[in-house]
Amino acid sequence: MYEQIDYNEFKRIEMRIGRIISAKPNIKARIPAYILEIDFGIEIGVKVSSAQLTEYYTIDSLINRCVACVMNFESK
Repeated sequence: MYEQIDYNEFKRIEMRIGRIISAKPNIKARIPAYILEIDFGIEIGVKVSSAQLTEYYTIDSLINRCVACVMNFESK
C-alpha cells in the first residue's frame, strides 16, 4: 500500500504534460531503462529523464507519446 499524503502536500506537486521526442537505451542503468527526451513546450523546454519501461514499450512506441510528469522531484 502507498503512504498517504495530506492535501497540502498534494498541492505542492507540480505536474506537467510533455511529449516524448526521443528515446534510447540507458546503457548505464542497472535495471534496463530508456533515456527519454521530453518536450514540455516553450515555457519549460526539453527535459531528460530515465524510465524503466523496456518491459512494456519499444522505443518506437514511445516517440510522440504524451506523458504526465512530476516536475519538482529532487534528482536521484
